[in-house]
Amino acid sequence: MDDMEKRTLLAIILSVLIIIVFQYISAKRAPIKTEGGKVEPREKGVADIGEVKTRRAVKPPDLASEGRGIVVETQLYRAVLNEADGSLIAIELINYRDRVGKDGKPIDILKQNGKRGVIHADILDRELVSSNAVFRSDIKEAVIKSGKGNVVLKWKNPKGGYIIKTYTFYADRYIIDVEIEIGNIGTPPYGMRFSCNLPAGVKKHEDIYLSRGVWFNGKEFEKKESEKWDEAGSLKRDVFWAGMDSKYFLIALIMEKGGRAVFSRKDERAIVELSDVIKEDRRLKITIFAGPKQIEILKGMGIGLERTIEFGYFGFLARPFLYVLKFFYRITGNYGYAIALLTMIIKIIFFPLSIYQFRSMKEIQKLQPKITALREKYKNEPEKLNKEIMQLYRIHKVNPFGGCLPIIVQIPVFFALYKVLLIAIELRHAPFIMWIKDLSDYDHYYITPVLMGVTMFIQQWITPSGGDPTQEKMLLFLPIFFTIISIYFPSGLVLYWLINNILSIIQQIFINRMLKEVKA
Repeated sequence: MDDMEKRTLLAIILSVLIIIVFQYISAKRAPIKTEGGKVEPREKGVADIGEVKTRRAVKPPDLASEGRGIVVETQLYRAVLNEADGSLIAIELINYRDRVGKDGKPIDILKQNGKRGVIHADILDRELVSSNAVFRSDIKEAVIKSGKGNVVLKWKNPKGGYIIKTYTFYADRYIIDVEIEIGNIGTPPYGMRFSCNLPAGVKKHEDIYLSRGVWFNGKEFEKKESEKWDEAGSLKRDVFWAGMDSKYFLIALIMEKGGRAVFSRKDERAIVELSDVIKEDRRLKITIFAGPKQIEILKGMGIGLERTIEFGYFGFLARPFLYVLKFFYRITGNYGYAIALLTMIIKIIFFPLSIYQFRSMKEIQKLQPKITALREKYKNEPEKLNKEIMQLYRIHKVNPFGGCLPIIVQIPVFFALYKVLLIAIELRHAPFIMWIKDLSDYDHYYITPVLMGVTMFIQQWITPSGGDPTQEKMLLFLPIFFTIISIYFPSGLVLYWLINNILSIIQQIFINRMLKEVKA
C-alpha cells in the first residue's frame, strides 16, 4: 500500500474519530463573539386586543396540589400562575411531548424530573412588603385565541399601598410580559428581582431538562453548566437577557434595558436572578421567553436568542442545510424524505469531485506495479524510496492527493449535517417510516446502521483499490467499525449516511461505465 493510499485510509478513520470528540470540544468552546443587539422583545404586527374568556378555574390534575392556580391557555402553551404570590408555576408546551406515542404528555419546562420549578417577580425590601403578602385576581382561567390578553394580580395593605403584577400572554408567541407597579409604599427606588428557580443536576432526558445557564450582553454569548455554578452566586454578569436551556428548549428573562444577572445553586436548585430597580415611574417590565429553540422563532425576537442553537465550527454550512431541510419538509411532509432530497443535492454538487477522485485512484492503481518494484529496490532506503515514488507521480502527472481531496472537502459537510441532525428541534419526535418513530433518536432495531455497513462494504467492493492485500483487509474492517460507532447516532444522521452510500454505489457504477465508454 503506497503512502497516498495510507493517507486516504487514515483520513477516513480520523474523520470518524473527530466526529466522536467533536461534541466534547464544541461543548468547551470559548464565548462566541457576536454583534451588539438592541433589546426589542416584541415583534411587530401583534394585535393589541385579545380574546380572553374567564371561566371557573379548571386545573390540570398534576397541578391540583399547588393551591390557587390561574390557568391561561394559548395556541402554543398552557401557563399556570400561583395566585397567592403571583408567580409562574407551570408552562406546558402544547405541541411538544415528553415522549413519542400516545402516552406522551405536553412538556412542562418548569417541571424538572418530577420537581416543580418557578419564575418569581419579587421586591427585595421585605420591610416594604410582607413575605406573606397574598395577591388576588378576578380571572381564574383565561383562553386567549387571538392577539393578547392580560391577567392582573393585586395586593394592597391597610394603608393604601399596593402592588400590581400584570401578566400579558400572546396567543401565537412563546413570550410572557410581566409588569410590576408599586404605589403608596415607601420611597423609590425599589429593588426588584426576577428569578427562574429550577431543580439542578438533572441528567435524565437532557434534551428536555434545562441544565445550562446562558446569557447575552449584546456583544458576547456565554454559557455554563449549572453543576459548575457556585452556591455563593459568584457567577455574575451584566446582561440583556439570561436564562437556562437544554438541547431543544429555552427559558430566558429579558429586561428592556438589561440588568445584573446572578447564577447560583442552593438546595439542589439552579437559580437565575435578574435584578434592577424601580425608580420614579414606579414600574418595571420583563419579558419571559419559554419555548422551543427554533431558529426562526428565536431570531424573530431580535436579541440574539438564536445564539443558544450552537451549530459548531461549520455553522456557515449547518444553517443553510437546516433551511433547505425545512424547505424540503414543506414539500414532502416528512423529514426522512427531506434528508434524502438534501443528500441527493449534496451528492450532485460533489459529483465532479467524485469523478476527479475516481480518475486519480485509477491512475495510482496503474502505477502500483512500479511502486511495488521501487519498494523492493529501495526497501532499506526510505528517504530514497519516497523521492523515487514522488518522481514517478510527476513523470506520469498523477496527483498523489487526488483521491484524498474530495474526502477532506466533504468532512465539513458531514460535520455540519451531523450538528443539524443532532440539535435541530424540528427532527425531535419526527417519524420516518415504520420502525423509525423519531429521527433524533437512535434506531432501536439497529436496521439502518446494519444497512449502512452493508452498503459501505458494497461501495468499497466496486471502488478501485491499489491491489494491496493489507489495504483490502483494512478496508473490510471499516464497514464493521463504522456500523458499531453509528449504532447510537441519531437515526436521521445514519439515514443520511445510508442514502449517501446508496447514491455513491449508483454513482460509482455510472462513472465506471462512463470511463469505459470514453476509453473505448
